[in-house]
Amino acid sequence: MTLKYIHMKTKFLMLGIVALLVCCFTACNKDEPTYDGSGTGGTVKFPSASFSLEIKQPLSVVIKDNSIADYVRYNMGNGKTYTASPGEEFTYRYEKAGTYTITCSAHNRYAEVSERTVTIKIITPSVYFKGLVYLKVDNDEKYYKFKFNDDGPWIIKTWVESYYTELLYNKNLPASYILKDPVLLENPTKYTYYTLYVYWNTKQSGSGTQCLKQNVKVSDIMKYPEYIEVFNDSKRTQVRILFEYK
Repeated sequence: MTLKYIHMKTKFLMLGIVALLVCCFTACNKDEPTYDGSGTGGTVKFPSASFSLEIKQPLSVVIKDNSIADYVRYNMGNGKTYTASPGEEFTYRYEKAGTYTITCSAHNRYAEVSERTVTIKIITPSVYFKGLVYLKVDNDEKYYKFKFNDDGPWIIKTWVESYYTELLYNKNLPASYILKDPVLLENPTKYTYYTLYVYWNTKQSGSGTQCLKQNVKVSDIMKYPEYIEVFNDSKRTQVRILFEYK
């Protein structure tokens, strides 16, 4: 065996060893997480918790997640949690006013966690009567108006009284009567209920004929719905009372 042959054999052997080491290294590292920084590629190795928020009435917070993670969990500070996807935006409503500490925990598949905490103050909102939507009325080709009163019993305060609105045909409903300046319902918890009256008339003046009288519980209003629907006994007149909160 010549010396030249020995050198060639040794060279090929070394090349084979190097190739084997490269293959082993690649195989060992093919599952290693990577992140290309674009927000779409690879798997996050080191999570980073990040979010922005905006407080909105009633009793709500809008959260925009900005975390780098496989998944994100929010502890809302009231004993409840919300699991989000990275980049998700969601709205969470609290049951009552108070101070809450929100903790964002960003997780990856290696059980590594990053946290960020923010404390917010949620206040009781003011309630405004925004307007009314006629969904159904007793009579076509008539004029309709409404009043929204407190429950008295001795002094009845009218919070809102509309002008007559011409409602030609039920098939053209719903018809909205939206106040330019919503009316603040001052100290709503002072009352047990409010009362909505609806009247129809053949002309755009006068007291008219009452076709609906329904009580609206303050406890239902304080659940902060966008609207409450009421109707008369025959269900031929049906309206939607609109609220907003500031």
